[in-house]
Amino acid sequence: MGLVSIGSSLGGVIFPIMINQLIPQVGFGWTMRTCAFLILALLIFANLTVRSRVPPSKKPYHLKVFFTPYTEVLFLLVTLAMFFFYCKSTISRISYRSHAGTKFTMLTGGMFIPLTYIVVEARAQGMSQNLASYLVPILNAASILGRSIPNVMADKYGRFNVMIVMCTFTTIIIFALWLPATGNAALIVFAVLFGVGSGAGIGLAPALIGQVSPIQEIGARVGSACAFASIAALTGAPIGGAILSRAGGDFRYTAVFAGITCAVGSALFLVARVRLAGVAVKAI
Repeated sequence: MGLVSIGSSLGGVIFPIMINQLIPQVGFGWTMRTCAFLILALLIFANLTVRSRVPPSKKPYHLKVFFTPYTEVLFLLVTLAMFFFYCKSTISRISYRSHAGTKFTMLTGGMFIPLTYIVVEARAQGMSQNLASYLVPILNAASILGRSIPNVMADKYGRFNVMIVMCTFTTIIIFALWLPATGNAALIVFAVLFGVGSGAGIGLAPALIGQVSPIQEIGARVGSACAFASIAALTGAPIGGAILSRAGGDFRYTAVFAGITCAVGSALFLVARVRLAGVAVKAI
């Protein structure tokens, strides 16, 4: 799961740089078409080469397969933990001029790198537009480590154990580093550490669902949990924006919102772990 999830981190490095460089040269329309052609080529390759480890079995389709898991306490706890951990989004501001000389500002959001308004805040603190536009690629590059090394450790020390540690680490750096951060160096260091810490939240979440689910139902259960968590990713940006507006542009309260939701997610992962195996120190 960690190796697979690295793909989205790699995309998170390539696409922001690609878009930032192409829009001034070929315009918004052909930039989006270029991205679409790249995605199409990769999807064709994936569909032609991927193979199922376990042959799929034919069975009748029922909508209840997506809702029945929520009657299980462990599945519900893990899904709620994912919900709160994903209740943030990335917003990157890219300013450019078209060939006609008209200036535009584009906001790009993403739920897989839960970093709230860091680029906008960096610009507000005086970071250059060129450097600020690279914060998202920097975070995603660091997230490659966060989605690989913790997953390797999880197979040895326990998936829930590693997830709890990494989520707690993410919460701490939000409150201890991002909240008081000022200046370019602090924001860049936060982006790197946040990428490493939060990467496990993406790479390990499906593995946790798999650990509390029958393997025959893994597809429907991961889909159901991610569908529920996507609601948080969808609402995180508007909530953060509303908080920012109410605070008159002060980013502290948006950071506090991000830290609290991350802390709640960490606590729910811990509750799920205790319910699964108690408080005994073992690889769970």
